[in-house]
Amino acid sequence: MSGVSLPSGTLTFLFTDIEGSTKLGVALGTQRYHEVLEVHTRTLRAAFNDGGTEVRIDGDALVVVFGSAVKAVRAAAAAQRGLAVARFPHGATMRVRMGLHTGEGTLGSKDAGADYVGTDIVRAARIAAVAHGGQVLLSDATRAVVGDDVPDGVRVRTLGTFRLKDLPLPERIHQLEITGLPSAFPPLRALDVRRAHLPPEATTFIGRGAELEAVTRLLVERHLVILTGPGGTGKTRLALRTAADVADRFADGAFFVTLAAITDATLLPAAVAAAVGLPDVPGRVPADVVREWLAERELLLVLDNLEQIEGAAGVVESLLGSSPDLRILATSRSPLRIPGEQEFPVPPFAVPGRGADLPALQASDAVRLFVDRARLVRPDLSPDRDDLAVIGEIAKQLDGLPLAIELAAARARVLPLAAIRDRLAHRLDAFMGGASTVPQRQRSLRHAIAWSHDLLDEPGKALFQRLAVFVGGWTIEASEAVAGGSAGHDVLVGLEALAGQSLIQSATIDREPRFAMLSTIGEFAMEQLEASGEAAEVKRRHAAFFRGLAESASAQSETSEATVWFDRLEADLDNLRAAIERMATEDPDVALGTAAALREFWLQRNHGAEGQKVLIGLLERAGSSETREFGAAALAASTNANWLGDYSTARRFGEIGVAVYRRIGGRSALAYALGGLGFGMIEVDPSAALALNDEALAIFQDLHDMRGEGRTLLARATALLHLGRIDEARASVERSIKLANETGDRFYALFDAVLLARIHLGTGDIPAAIATYRSTLESSRAMDLGIGVALGLEYFASLAIWGGDVARAVRLGAVAKRLKAELGGGIDPRMGGGVEPLVVGRSQLTLPDFEREEAAGSAMDIDMAIAEALATTPPTAVPALLFGAAAPDQH
Repeated sequence: MSGVSLPSGTLTFLFTDIEGSTKLGVALGTQRYHEVLEVHTRTLRAAFNDGGTEVRIDGDALVVVFGSAVKAVRAAAAAQRGLAVARFPHGATMRVRMGLHTGEGTLGSKDAGADYVGTDIVRAARIAAVAHGGQVLLSDATRAVVGDDVPDGVRVRTLGTFRLKDLPLPERIHQLEITGLPSAFPPLRALDVRRAHLPPEATTFIGRGAELEAVTRLLVERHLVILTGPGGTGKTRLALRTAADVADRFADGAFFVTLAAITDATLLPAAVAAAVGLPDVPGRVPADVVREWLAERELLLVLDNLEQIEGAAGVVESLLGSSPDLRILATSRSPLRIPGEQEFPVPPFAVPGRGADLPALQASDAVRLFVDRARLVRPDLSPDRDDLAVIGEIAKQLDGLPLAIELAAARARVLPLAAIRDRLAHRLDAFMGGASTVPQRQRSLRHAIAWSHDLLDEPGKALFQRLAVFVGGWTIEASEAVAGGSAGHDVLVGLEALAGQSLIQSATIDREPRFAMLSTIGEFAMEQLEASGEAAEVKRRHAAFFRGLAESASAQSETSEATVWFDRLEADLDNLRAAIERMATEDPDVALGTAAALREFWLQRNHGAEGQKVLIGLLERAGSSETREFGAAALAASTNANWLGDYSTARRFGEIGVAVYRRIGGRSALAYALGGLGFGMIEVDPSAALALNDEALAIFQDLHDMRGEGRTLLARATALLHLGRIDEARASVERSIKLANETGDRFYALFDAVLLARIHLGTGDIPAAIATYRSTLESSRAMDLGIGVALGLEYFASLAIWGGDVARAVRLGAVAKRLKAELGGGIDPRMGGGVEPLVVGRSQLTLPDFEREEAAGSAMDIDMAIAEALATTPPTAVPALLFGAAAPDQH
């Protein structure tokens, strides 16, 4: 197409650009990147050849014009299909964004290079710039010209109207959806003029003019502004309105992130990812995905309810470090105390003074708020001068706290204004004798909540206070088991009544109704529960329910329903944590039993580090015990320590578990404990390990427990390898695979396959081994199984070392090291006959080369690392499978 004179008139401009090209170029190196780029450009030109004229190529970006908008759309779809099936060298993948706009093709002067000038070509470039890799965007003009004349397998979807950089008028943008290719992308990198990234305001925003102006000004000067104050001051509403007002100052808009149900800082990035619409990326942790996405964006994040998140300061600092153009507006009861933070205490509303005249009452934001909210339940309310004076007294008694005023206004449905004032005055006087350490504002708010609480009937009050035991929400089933009262009282009816009083909120998550309580209201409910004398019993019920949930999930952990059950545990993880923490001192066996039942969940959902911390903490606190729960927790700690590569811990708790079960009985549990101890022994005494595994195997065979037998055979095969008994090891692992397949034990089947592949390598069947490595690595990524991905990368690193590509091995090893650090550990590749890539790399490369490759690997995301692994050139020979003193130099 090059060398052809450029057309003029009405044209469709098509811009392309590679997403993440700079990062890819750094990872691949100049020469290899050019080889990848050559395939990319050849693929695009082949698609654009039908009706397209190439204007120019800027680095890796193409500019093409078409005389027909229909042909331009067809060419873009063909190009994306071509890229999807293209075989790029070095395992690279290309995600190319495209933008199309139809307008006037006006050529500049020959002295200027005879390129196009004017706003239409600029608009096409801006549309391409807001797309994501793999996405094709059309302007409204192109969409109108194309009409229904789109190619087969392609449809057009309208995304909305957006503001584009440097263009005065917004653009309505559409997306091509191409059959067989991804169609779900994060929000465009442009401001949606509808500001759909913020939740709608359900009620009128009242007042706060001075605060809005001040916070807006601070967001210009500071990267982090935090609105502080006690519950009920209106921090969230102020943050939302501020974000709505300033969103158009940020190229990528404003996003609201609700954090009320989160207490663990490690979950904060996932909440941000969900709020901005980032899809789950198998094999990648949300923190990395979010930081990478933020790096190229200019936006405002509203982080609501940070106060209950331990360690939130570090995560917020990390987010701010992702992009120089990021602003964060947060709400919390207290500041984070990190560098650069600007605190803004949110005051209550000013209240009219005693004897205020009519204009002062009418101008009062506190009075206006009450009237507005009261009209939601009494539409005919039309207060006169005396009514406004009463409302002013109500606001004064509530210290101008917005939430307290709203709760009081809701009572206007059934009470005259004077009655609301009088009831408040009476109750407030009674409350003033309470703890003097409680701030007056909080006492007023607590008082208003108490009023709503007192309107409930006795079963409703009991239900309300019992619900305080939940953390992060609850299901109907959970509330019936934990908070249900006397026979015949319908908990669902009670929940509906509480929701009607705004004391709880309801939502539907994954088609299951869940309920939650605002933290301020929850504090009041917990006070009532503690005062009722039944707090201990309700907490025991809560712990018993969630122990049962954990045990039910454990029983289904290797069935086709495992994902569903693990998702339920994820949804209630805060409740599980609370149950374990509460019972750690009240009933240690319940805490131990719950934590032990979460063994498979901790590991398979990448919570291994947290699980081990919990299990070991409980075991060390207990010291010793003869209970089955203590034995189960020791077994869980031993088993998971093996998977996390902490073999000394596996031996320590394996010995404890074996001793407990030898004393109290339980042959199946004893066999699992023997297996855990046996695997942990392999690195120090493979003969002793084999003996332990053989004892476990005999028990499982006697019990006809095929799953236990299969799992033990994997450990037994590993011990046999370390003794150099290769043929026996092969037979053992092949039998393990057969049993894993028969019992549906897909978790163990993955690692069976990895060990068998290593045996294939050592005996010369390199193609079969590499095919298995590829399959298991891809399966681990699909399952989001972190320890499987890390081990797969390390095994491919071993292949790279044996093939002489030490630099690649170091890159893969660096990614695996980072992933293991995030997971709390991982399987040592040497356990199955691999090598430690970073150790080998440091010994074989010069220090500058090693540090360069390690840095390149550390910068890779998981998908890029997997592509790098799969592109490893197979070695022509692999060291024999010998361990210990007989092992050859595998380096």
